[in-house]
Amino acid sequence: MSPDQTLRRLRCLPLLLLWLPGLCSAAASGASALFETLRDRVFQVRVVDIASGDKTTIGSGFRVDSAGLVATNFHVVSLLIHEPAKYRIELLGQDGLTRPATVLAIDVLHDLAILRGQQADGPAFGLTSGTPGQGERIYSMGNPEDLGMTIIEGNYNGLIAASRFERLLFSGSLNPGMSGGPAFDRHGAVVGVTVAKGGEQLGFLVPAAHLQALLRRANETAVPGDLKAEIARALLEDSNTFFDQRLQETWHRGRFGELSLPRDLSPSLKCWGQNTETKESDYSRFHQQCQSQEYLFLTEDFYTGDFSYSYEWLNAGRLNPFQFYTAVTHRYTHTSLENVDDAEQVTNFRCTTDFVRIDGTAWKASICLRRYLEYPGLNDASLVLVSLHSNRDAAIIRMAAAGIHRERALALFQKLMRAIEWTR
Repeated sequence: MSPDQTLRRLRCLPLLLLWLPGLCSAAASGASALFETLRDRVFQVRVVDIASGDKTTIGSGFRVDSAGLVATNFHVVSLLIHEPAKYRIELLGQDGLTRPATVLAIDVLHDLAILRGQQADGPAFGLTSGTPGQGERIYSMGNPEDLGMTIIEGNYNGLIAASRFERLLFSGSLNPGMSGGPAFDRHGAVVGVTVAKGGEQLGFLVPAAHLQALLRRANETAVPGDLKAEIARALLEDSNTFFDQRLQETWHRGRFGELSLPRDLSPSLKCWGQNTETKESDYSRFHQQCQSQEYLFLTEDFYTGDFSYSYEWLNAGRLNPFQFYTAVTHRYTHTSLENVDDAEQVTNFRCTTDFVRIDGTAWKASICLRRYLEYPGLNDASLVLVSLHSNRDAAIIRMAAAGIHRERALALFQKLMRAIEWTR
């Protein structure tokens, strides 16, 4: 930088120092005014254990019509939906009063719920049909860590690319307890519903369009229906749509070791690669793994919606055939589907193993499935294949899906096996 450039910048510095406090004051004033105007429209949502009378889960919610309908996240109230005899819901307002509430409608795919709060009527948030500009300031309100109602300033950063279940990116300090709260623009119009914290200054919102659709459905509902049946229907319909598309489309291909294999099976998957070969290694291995970035919350112990596949290529290096066989056998394992911790939610895996021929060579194949007990038609499914063509090289291929119809899982695995080709 030249001396003249430096001097010009220094001359501008006093003006900048005078200008910045004004900006900060204006921003603070805007947030303060919004908080004062909107605070009475936001509630702490409490799921209370009936036996003890203590809250078990907390989140946030906000009034979406003047008659007392309140929006929140499905995951905030899921305990009551699954065990209604054990829990009840309360709304804690800024006036310090608690009001009973009931679940009126849910959208498990987008993690939304509409509550009917008794005596919770009053001014409501409006829902915007548009979107802010990239980087535009937006605000989130909620009750983080049960510390009291707060307002958080952040920035709108658009729809997450290639998202299976649409999410907006919010750059701001969201915290547990704010789930289900509103995110709104400077006019107080809701652009999204707070759903998750992704890390420092990184959060996710459900677009307001999905809340508008659920609110229309809730307004047509006099009494709530069978919510668990609604969960099962929505999960199966979404899963069938997603995997039918995978089955019907033509898969792109790419070279991997001595194989030509399917690539880019869904835009919603993220892929990583790694080569583990080092000077100290007795054998070499490189692999690619592609996996969903989003999951569907059912309970604290049960998630679904995962889909992944991975490829490995191994070379014996300095190992003799027996040592290489041992190394390959050690790697020949199913993808770990650890999406459920409650044994009462799923059956045990049932597995079949066989030897098959793919593109003229022998492979060992294993398929495992387990059934969801409360969601008819859904299963967790896993495939693992290992090539038996050589005692110097081997390929291991895996695919796994959580929440898939049995017949679609088998069709998907068969399509994958038919797509494997040798390039030599």
